[in-house]
Amino acid sequence: MYQKIKIGEFAKQNHISIQTLRYYEQIGLLKPAYIDDVSKYRYYHIHQSSMVDAIHYLKQFDFSLEDIKSIFSHPNNIDIVDTLITKKQKELEEVKKRLHQQMYELSSFRESLHVYQDKRYKTDIEIITLPKRHITLFPCHKNIYDMTTEEYEHTLRRFKQSFVEQEQIDNSLFYRIGSIIKKDSFEHSHFVSHTLFAVMPTSSQHTTGLEETTYAIFYCQSFEDEIQMLPIFRKKLDTLGYKITGNYICEVIFETFQTDLSPRQLFIRMQVPVSLASS
Repeated sequence: MYQKIKIGEFAKQNHISIQTLRYYEQIGLLKPAYIDDVSKYRYYHIHQSSMVDAIHYLKQFDFSLEDIKSIFSHPNNIDIVDTLITKKQKELEEVKKRLHQQMYELSSFRESLHVYQDKRYKTDIEIITLPKRHITLFPCHKNIYDMTTEEYEHTLRRFKQSFVEQEQIDNSLFYRIGSIIKKDSFEHSHFVSHTLFAVMPTSSQHTTGLEETTYAIFYCQSFEDEIQMLPIFRKKLDTLGYKITGNYICEVIFETFQTDLSPRQLFIRMQVPVSLASS
């Protein structure tokens, strides 16, 4: 006759709660070796400790108790275990992908915050090299600079819907938004844009690239401010002797978080690729 171990002692030996052992019994995962007919006390065998160890081992992979029960029910069926492992690997790959996306977004958010802190009071043009960026585009029928704030917001809703449907990714990425004025229009001070974009973490079939190059940069605090600064920005480029080499880009770097009915409070990086006119 084996030595019967009371449920409390068995729980203590295996670093598991009595409540958990009772639950495992309830779902048929780990039943007591013996139940006294009169007292209804539960007793376990020391050999059942191996099952507790196995449960703890499998739970580290986030296998469900149903999965573990299935493994215990077919101890010699390697295919069941292999199928569960494959399924779990796919789930963890998705978690890894999500974590990678979150790390990218946090880095991007911090970078935007620092640009806002450092540049919000800057009033002169600076020349910097920006790295390659991946963007997804959205065409607009109406000139973005002729829109009211309400029209702009409704346009963003349509863009976001299209963005989510096409990219099939979490819509939390819909944050770094901008607009584009074609090079010829900007050169002739014709400030019209029919294209919105969103910055993406990686390239895909739905993205295009903003290549790494030298940009003339100017910062402003709102779309209204941008509209006023566009002709000034364009004139300064000529005054400073810069040749425009690509499309003008309005990129929202940072938004203050609104808690009322006010329009978005934006910090914008006005940018256009340039080279020295003599080069």
